Amino acid sequence: YTEQQKLGRTFEEIADAYGIPYLAQLPIDPNLAKEVDNGTLEERNVTELDNIVTAVEECEALAECPNINRAKEILAFEATAMAHGEKAAAEAFAAAGAQFGFADPEKKIPTSSKILNVEVNTVKAYPEATLDKSLLEGEGLWIAKLMTECGLCKSTSEARRLIQGGGVKIDDVKVTDVSAVLKAENVTGESILVQSGKKNFRKVIFQ
Repeated sequence: YTEQQKLGRTFEEIADAYGIPYLAQLPIDPNLAKEVDNGTLEERNVTELDNIVTAVEECEALAECPNINRAKEILAFEATAMAHGEKAAAEAFAAAGAQFGFADPEKKIPTSSKILNVEVNTVKAYPEATLDKSLLEGEGLWIAKLMTECGLCKSTSEARRLIQGGGVKIDDVKVTDVSAVLKAENVTGESILVQSGKKNFRKVIFQ
């Protein structure tokens, strides 16, 4: 930091001058830097790290059981809370869980983490797309076209490749035929859930 001020150069320029790979720039607490310079780092109060240390210890135990996903949730929550605050951690946890599901929705796994205080909606919320139900009439809607219409693919060629690779599901049923079409009789109610790959979903509503 001192050299940067003295030379008026960016960290990337300094790294380049010394032949050091520049990977990233992380913010450093100026008080921490001062303690390092003064040789008093060992006296620093690190109670703010207690929660993350406890979380790591708990996660190590959980990782040995069939609860590794809960361990990941706790560790991510505590790390986010330490960096951005508990409110941001709670919002990130709730958003991720709403899309991909919660590892311990009933909160049966004991933990000292404040993740237990987060009230969440355990019903998954998926991005939605609305299409005209007339597309299901006649010969029906080509599923590869459906993938582009709902925003999961940029082209029908991409959709075809996904189908050929077994990466497309409709209402949890894998689509195996690249020529398959969706007709009105295939839709129960007004919507279907379309999945592309492991994590991309669309709730497609026909009106």
